Amino acid sequence: MIVAELGADSLVSDPLTHLKLTNNSYQRAVKEIMEICPRVLGLGGGGYDLYRTARCWTLAWAILNNVEPRDEFAGLIGGMMFGPEKEVGSLYDHPYHTEGEVKEKAFQEARRVAAYIRQEILPILEA
Repeated sequence: MIVAELGADSLVSDPLTHLKLTNNSYQRAVKEIMEICPRVLGLGGGGYDLYRTARCWTLAWAILNNVEPRDEFAGLIGGMMFGPEKEVGSLYDHPYHTEGEVKEKAFQEARRVAAYIRQEILPILEA
């Protein structure tokens, strides 16, 4: 079993991480966790953008439960009360492409963290 903290701090609108991921990338990460181990205990976590965080957790729940979410209210409601105007009408984010130095820095940091986990954490778990 994998215990996954499925926070949403990596999203494009997060003011601290600057990772600029969409919930499309978030879904991909959750699917890859499921490929490693289909038994996942998903925990909620951070996310400064409440609207995007709620949408991410909805998508994560759907993936973890092998269901396709239906956005029955898409386009029927709107206004700032229900979320930022540009996001109203869809459960999914629009693609956001990062290029150049910002993208390379994000990949370098991701590689550094993955290497640390492989070198320092996984040997402890395998012992």
